[in-house]
Amino acid sequence: MATQGIDYNMYMPRVLIAVKPITENKNATLIFDDGQCVLSSDELQKDQAVTIRIRNSEKRYCQGWYDIETHQNFPCENASIVDAKFGSCYVCRSRTDFNPGFYNSANISPKQAAYNARPHTVYIAYFGNELYKAGILSQSRGLDRIYEQGALYYAIVEQSKDAYDAHALEERLIKQGLRNSVTKSQKQTSYESLCRLDDVLSTRALKNKLASVGLASDLQVNTTIDTFFFGHRPVEPITTVEDSQVSGIMKGIVGNYLVVENHDRLFGIWLSKLLGYETEISEELVRIEAEPTQSSLF
Repeated sequence: MATQGIDYNMYMPRVLIAVKPITENKNATLIFDDGQCVLSSDELQKDQAVTIRIRNSEKRYCQGWYDIETHQNFPCENASIVDAKFGSCYVCRSRTDFNPGFYNSANISPKQAAYNARPHTVYIAYFGNELYKAGILSQSRGLDRIYEQGALYYAIVEQSKDAYDAHALEERLIKQGLRNSVTKSQKQTSYESLCRLDDVLSTRALKNKLASVGLASDLQVNTTIDTFFFGHRPVEPITTVEDSQVSGIMKGIVGNYLVVENHDRLFGIWLSKLLGYETEISEELVRIEAEPTQSSLF
């Protein structure tokens, strides 16, 4: 299924259905539906030349379904067309069979009941700009959830026996002032000025936040930034590309926010905005035209 790097000979229409995050152990990966229920995957590697663009924006296809037991993506068997507000069609959403509000429901599937019974982890993620979020993740996924959210710093708070105990602590932390979600626009503001983040100050800020909600201030604070950028952090601001194409030398990826260098400038694009569309990838670079940055502000 997987390919090492991008196969630039594959110019058939392919629908991007998922973006797997970069982690300490693996590269970021794009998952495509090649049609006839066949999936392929392309890794995004450091310093590769890449242009990614929507080939046809007239139709948005179902992104398939996700197996919470095996953590695998599957294509939509019907290649259904979906509305912009839905990632998947009703049939695929039913197959995923996961209710994020399980704690308020008396009726969940046997599949999710088994999933909820597994050990879960409670964490606090920090995105910069005073954006602190409490969350839980299944230990069967490792730290993938933290990486896919694009957290810049995090602390593991507790290992819980199941999702219900984990949620109880998460809910308490949220009631004490932590967020339960961070919007894409809030993250983007932080990512664009990531070059201004200081590890010492950010670690201190997260430790102070831990103490303010009654958690031990000596909990270990970790950063994902070096993993996101292959050990070479941005030293200049990043300009977000608002259209459906990005081109440049791959420098990093924060969750699904891809960062490339194009003519000595850094540009970012949310790959999530390409999900469900026929997407084309090539190695032919295209110059990005953008307004000059206000360097005096940095």
